[in-house]
Amino acid sequence: MAVLVLAAGCFRSTRQQHLDQPVDTGVLQRFGDERGPALEWDCGDGSPAVTAPLLSHAFARAGHYVVQGHDGAFLAWRFELEVVPRALPRAVPADAEALLYVPTLADDLSPTVDFLERLVDASTAERFFEQTLLPAMAIDGAASGSQDLDPQEGVGIFLLPGFQGQVALLGITDEGRALAELNKRLGERGRVTTRDGGLQVAETLDGISALGFADRGYLYVVVPDPGVDPLPVVTRVRTAASRGLDDQPTFASHPLGGNLGLYAATAPMADQPPGPFQALRVGVTVHGLEARLHGEVQSPGPLWSPSSQATSTLLDAAAEGPVAAVALTLPAKMLVGLVLGAPGSPARARFVRQLAAIGVDFERLVEALSGQLAALAYFDQEAFLRNLIAGTQRPEPRGTLLLEAGLTDTAVVEGALKRVLEVMGPPRPEYQRQGQSSRWATHALGQEVRLSVQPGALRVEAGSPIAARQSSLAWAKALSERFDGAFGPGHSSLLLDVGQLRDELMTPRLISGLDPTQVISVQAFASAFLDKLTPVDHVLLDLVPSNTGASLEGRVVLKARDK
Repeated sequence: MAVLVLAAGCFRSTRQQHLDQPVDTGVLQRFGDERGPALEWDCGDGSPAVTAPLLSHAFARAGHYVVQGHDGAFLAWRFELEVVPRALPRAVPADAEALLYVPTLADDLSPTVDFLERLVDASTAERFFEQTLLPAMAIDGAASGSQDLDPQEGVGIFLLPGFQGQVALLGITDEGRALAELNKRLGERGRVTTRDGGLQVAETLDGISALGFADRGYLYVVVPDPGVDPLPVVTRVRTAASRGLDDQPTFASHPLGGNLGLYAATAPMADQPPGPFQALRVGVTVHGLEARLHGEVQSPGPLWSPSSQATSTLLDAAAEGPVAAVALTLPAKMLVGLVLGAPGSPARARFVRQLAAIGVDFERLVEALSGQLAALAYFDQEAFLRNLIAGTQRPEPRGTLLLEAGLTDTAVVEGALKRVLEVMGPPRPEYQRQGQSSRWATHALGQEVRLSVQPGALRVEAGSPIAARQSSLAWAKALSERFDGAFGPGHSSLLLDVGQLRDELMTPRLISGLDPTQVISVQAFASAFLDKLTPVDHVLLDLVPSNTGASLEGRVVLKARDK
C-alpha cells in the first residue's frame, strides 16, 4: 500500500486551463484553489513571484500570458490567457450621464487637438484640458512617448448623477509613476496630501480643488464644484462593475469609430413618463479642417414614421443664398418639446398659463400641428452695414427669416393666432383676408413680421423683404445633393452656413448715402469680428428614423486658414 501511495504521488497530473474569453488589463483575475496547498506563482509578465494557494493578479499590459503555479519542482497549475486593453467606457461607471472621450492614445492626437483648439480658440481649449489635468497629461505623454500611459487605452471626462463636478480618466501602465506625475500637476491646484488608499488630494482654503487616484489600470481625477465633497466619487468608481458603461444597453451597441466619442443619457424624471430620447451616441472623425459625425439617437422605437414625407413647400423654390436652413419631420408633441421644453418644465408651464389667460387651449393647438417645419434665414448685407455705420453702430443681425409649419387644423391655429395678436400692444396688427388665407402685418423686436394662415400651413416672414433676391432654387434638392441625402423626404436636417455669411459680408457694394471708403473699412472690421466669433465655415446635422430611434450624420467644417 505504501508503494502504491508513493507511486500515485509521483504521477500527479498538471491542471491546465485555457481561458477562452480575453481578460481586461488592470482587472484582477484569480488563479488556483484557496483550499489547496501554497504554490509559487509565476504570472509570466515579469512581476515578482507570489506564494499562496490562490493568486489574485491584474495584468498591466495587453498580451498573451502563461500563468504557472509550482509545488516545489512540480507544475500544479498552468493557465493560458489573452489580455486585451480595457476599453475606456468599461472604466466609467454604468450610471454615468455623459462621457466625452478619445478611445485610444495610439493614434496621433495632434489633428484632434488642433481641430478643437481652432474650434474654440487655443486658450479656451487649454483651460478646458488643464481644468481636469488628465487631458493635458495625455497630450504631453503622447507627444513624449511616455511609457506610463497605455497607448491602447484612452482619455476622457464624464459626469455622474447627483455629483456636481467632473471626473477625468486616463489609461496607464505604471500606477506608481503615473500617480507621481499627477502629484506634480496637482501641486498647481493647491497643497497636496496623500490619504489612505493612495488618494492624492489638492486642497485650498476653500476645500478640495481636485482629487486623484488609480483604479484597475486607469488614473482618475475628480474636480468638484466649490463646496462639493468628491470622496463619494472614489467609492462609486472603485465599486463599479468592471464592464462599466458596456453593461448599459444604450451604450453597448455597434462601435461608431472615430477620433472622439460622445455619449449622453437622459435621466428619468420623478413622476414623469419616460421621454422619447434615451441616449445619444456619436463618433467623430477628424480630417484636417473637417469633423464628420456618425451616431444614433436612441429611443424605444422610430422617433417618427420612416415613411413621412415633407409637406412644406418653402424649400421647393426659394431665393438663393440662405445662411441657415432647417427641415424637420417630427411628431408635433416632440417638435413642441424641442421648442418649449418637456411637459412640466417651468418655461413650458408658464407659456401654457399665458395662453390659457387669453382663452387659447394649448393642447388643442398642439394637436393642430402636423410636425412638419421648414425655415430659411438670409443675411441682409446693406441693412447690416448701414446700421453699423449710421444706426446703433453695433453688430446686430439684419436679414430675413422665412418659416413654414404644417397644419392639420387651420381653423384652430387661425383662431389662436387672432387671440394672441388681439392682446398685443399698439399699434394693432394690420389684417387682410385674401381668399382662403388670413394675413397679418405687425412688428416684433424692431423687425417687420408678416404672418399668413392658409389651408395646411402657417407661414411667417420676418425682417427685410425677400423680394430683393431675384433668383430662386429648389433648395431641398440642392442641399440633398450637396449633403448626401440630407433635407430629403423624411429627414430632419439643419444647416448653418457661416461661409455664405462671410462671402456676403465681404462682397464689395456701394450703399446709397454712405462713404464707400467707410463701408470697406467697416466690412473689414465686421469680417474680423466674425472670424474672432467663430472659425466655423458650416455645420450640418441630419437625422433619419431607424427602428431604435434615429441615425445621425453630420459635419463641422472650419474656415480655411488665411494665407
